[in-house]
Amino acid sequence: MSSIVQRLIEQATTEVEASGCLWRLQRVDSADMAAMGIAQLVLLPSPAEDAPMDKDAIMRRMSPEQAAKLTHHQDSILCAAILAASADGGETWEDLRFVPVRKNEAPDATPPRVHISRLPTSARSVLFGACMSLVTEEGAAIDRLAAFREEPGHAADG
Repeated sequence: MSSIVQRLIEQATTEVEASGCLWRLQRVDSADMAAMGIAQLVLLPSPAEDAPMDKDAIMRRMSPEQAAKLTHHQDSILCAAILAASADGGETWEDLRFVPVRKNEAPDATPPRVHISRLPTSARSVLFGACMSLVTEEGAAIDRLAAFREEPGHAADG
């Protein structure tokens, strides 16, 4: 494998500790993340509102349908991102796939397929945050987008 290909692969993966395991994640397709970003933007307060809302305030503002849709998007992204887990700090890795549909669970398959509901709740937010960091290049992509949006008269330039 060439050094460029190896570098690209390394930049598209990360390892994160959560719930007593080390998890290997891959960067998720931009279209999936864009769908997630749009779902989150709908739930964020408008810039006209004075006080920023914390996560709990945003969750209280959501309808049950919005919360279900957001959770579904997050689960889909986690299913696409998680490649493997290690219980011994990275000495050995077990390939595994999480699936969003319970009937597709197959623990004896190679690699094992496990329903996303089996992922510990405490790991979900940590792993999802790592997915977001990986796809946004530690927030650099968000900063570039914010700078683009703040340029005066830019929308009119079309």
